[in-house]
Amino acid sequence: MKKLSALAFIILIVACHKKNNSANSGNTLLQNKWTLVSRTATFPTSPYPFDGFHEVDAPNDYFNFGKNDSVYSYVTGYLPYSVDTIFYKASSSSITFYVSQSQSNYAYLFETQDTLGRFHDTTVAQIITLNDTLLVLSFPSIEPVTTSLNGTGSTIYYPGTMIDTLKR
Repeated sequence: MKKLSALAFIILIVACHKKNNSANSGNTLLQNKWTLVSRTATFPTSPYPFDGFHEVDAPNDYFNFGKNDSVYSYVTGYLPYSVDTIFYKASSSSITFYVSQSQSNYAYLFETQDTLGRFHDTTVAQIITLNDTLLVLSFPSIEPVTTSLNGTGSTIYYPGTMIDTLKR
């Protein structure tokens, strides 16, 4: 009889367990503090003398993806523009950052522009790798190149990709 009561109790506990319906509840791997290792940008069509760059980040630079649908960023190389909190929603293959809806200071690391220089309200980063120790994200990026001719300047925006590599 005790075994039956214990079994009934376990079934009751499992049946009554409240499911977390948060949009990010399945992203337990993502929901951690990730140290930013490097950022690599490529701009294949840019006439600039170089077609991209590679940055090695400081040991205390990080993204902290919370269970409350927000990510906190801290990157010393872009201070004060890189201390921020942004709302996000993640799927198995991408993360959408809601720049305009966030209580952000600058949103510098998460903002994107189109080829006319207009800022987007959201940015979608593709998840290239996500496991226990490595997170690699691919962001759309833009390189503005300003030209000057007889004192007048114009800016052309060249599309590219920014790869952020993070570790835990």
